[in-house]
Amino acid sequence: MKNLNYFIIGVDYNDASGVTTNLMKNITSPGMLFYASDGQGQSGKENLYNELLGAFSYANCMCPSAMIQFITFNETTGNAKYYADCFQGDVAPSFAKFAEVGCEHKNGTLVSLTSQEKENFIYRNLQDAKLLPGGASHFHIGLTSTNGSLSWYNYNKTQIPLGSYTNWASGTGTGDYCVFTENLGPNKWGWLTEACVGANPYSYVCQIRACDADDDCEIDQLYKREQKQNSLFDFKQLF
Repeated sequence: MKNLNYFIIGVDYNDASGVTTNLMKNITSPGMLFYASDGQGQSGKENLYNELLGAFSYANCMCPSAMIQFITFNETTGNAKYYADCFQGDVAPSFAKFAEVGCEHKNGTLVSLTSQEKENFIYRNLQDAKLLPGGASHFHIGLTSTNGSLSWYNYNKTQIPLGSYTNWASGTGTGDYCVFTENLGPNKWGWLTEACVGANPYSYVCQIRACDADDDCEIDQLYKREQKQNSLFDFKQLF
């Protein structure tokens, strides 16, 4: 069921043998197995309730099956936190400005590396060849400068300020420019400035907002494809 993009939540009721626990770990979505033992006492019940409440809210925030959802894990509890950002790589060589247009056509934007957790998540999935098949030593990101003022591309053609987190390999530039990230060695990446058009036809990673009850992406995509096919059929009837 996980392979079909179902979101599965489980509660382990203290299986002494551990057999059921191991089975449920394989069945449930990453970080979505909770333990009844966490619900002992009033505070424990509240914690378990809040954990399950959070899990149900995450179940309403899913990525299309062809994309990778941003997830972080609590090292102590093993529980996961699901973010409303989905990632999809594109290996087609593009200039930075055209890469952003390509992401906008997917209702997204170039990826914004706004925290170390998020940046490390992208690089881990890059190493696993999940984002860019064959891997990449550099790719465009969604950081851009206008008159020396840096901001990240955001959804719906908006922008957000750079913020406090940066990972520059060298100093920033002046004027208008775009940014790519480069592999500088084992497990080491850094940001570099570039011209937005005319240089560095690199791969890129898009960031797309996750689906929810108001925006069922995969159903919307199927509906749009059906509409397109119907319009093509109607057009053919004219001849």
